[in-house]
Amino acid sequence: MCGIVGAAGKIDTKLMSAFKDMLVVNQLRGTDATGVVRVNGSGGYKWKKSVGTPNFLMETMFFDREIDTAGAKALIGHCRAKTIGDNTVSNAHPFEFSDIIGVHNGTLRGHYRDWE
Repeated sequence: MCGIVGAAGKIDTKLMSAFKDMLVVNQLRGTDATGVVRVNGSGGYKWKKSVGTPNFLMETMFFDREIDTAGAKALIGHCRAKTIGDNTVSNAHPFEFSDIIGVHNGTLRGHYRDWE
């Protein structure tokens, strides 16, 4: 099953390095896809996900420019072990719905149901 890691507070270079290490170790929980969320100091966020291991994601220019930069207030990482659904970027985490972004561990059922 998938794995989730995170860090919060003043994210300096030392904590960013620890987060990246945690993400690499987290692939013990899944190597099918990897995703990260960076919450900015202003409350906005940036996210990236890809099929493959954390190293594949961390070697992208987007990760260098948008995730691995100063000023983050929180970081969330997810490594997927495919259980249901194809191994595609659209099935990788994080998921974004309107102004909500998140990751989960397990299978969500009934998530297409209309909520009132």
